[in-house]
Amino acid sequence: LNNQNVFYTLLALNLLVFAAWQYAIEQAQTYNNYKYYRFMEDNFCVSWEKVVKKKHWWTLVTSSFSHQEKIHFIMNMLVFNSFATPVIGALGAENFLYLYLFSGICSSLSHISFNHFIMPKMNKNNTLEDTIVDFFLPQRQKSIYDGISSLGASGSIMGINVLFACLYPHSIIQYGMFFPLPAWLGMSLYTISDIYRTATMTNGRIDTAGHVGGGKYSRKKKLYIFFHQKLKQKQKI
Repeated sequence: LNNQNVFYTLLALNLLVFAAWQYAIEQAQTYNNYKYYRFMEDNFCVSWEKVVKKKHWWTLVTSSFSHQEKIHFIMNMLVFNSFATPVIGALGAENFLYLYLFSGICSSLSHISFNHFIMPKMNKNNTLEDTIVDFFLPQRQKSIYDGISSLGASGSIMGINVLFACLYPHSIIQYGMFFPLPAWLGMSLYTISDIYRTATMTNGRIDTAGHVGGGKYSRKKKLYIFFHQKLKQKQKI
């Protein structure tokens, strides 16, 4: 593995899965053929139902290469392109690959855990009828949230971005595409925003819980790098 190879391989895998989604959507919309769409949903989206109930554990990884919508794919790949190269240079190709994969896995685990354990208790919008039914059939409510799927490289990219901010805290990044801020401040604001929107359920269709999970892994990775470097320095002495 070298730095360029791992960068272009990850980019190509995201592009390949995006193209597969476009083919599946075209087949479904044009020919009413949902076979390929169901295949993509079963194998490239992550949810508690898929991972725990159906044992599709590989979706913890494959969902991190998966984009249905063009704008989602383009924006994620632009951000990936902006932050990946300096982080690969700092970590090396193999460690960067681990960072991408394990940030994605942590993002997926965060998403399914939040929707299974926390989301049902946070939803205050139930009608009286829903509340009565859920009291006698609590599994009914859980099954609704267990089926909520997530996809996209955002969790992996959040891990890369957070580690970039840890390695190069004073580099200038664009916050919200308009405001130039030091990386440490910009990524802190992104993380706080994701936590707030998750806690207040104002995240819309964005998997902010997954973002937080991806960023959390990279912070642990930074601690590992720090102590590993200190150990190597002591050994040299």
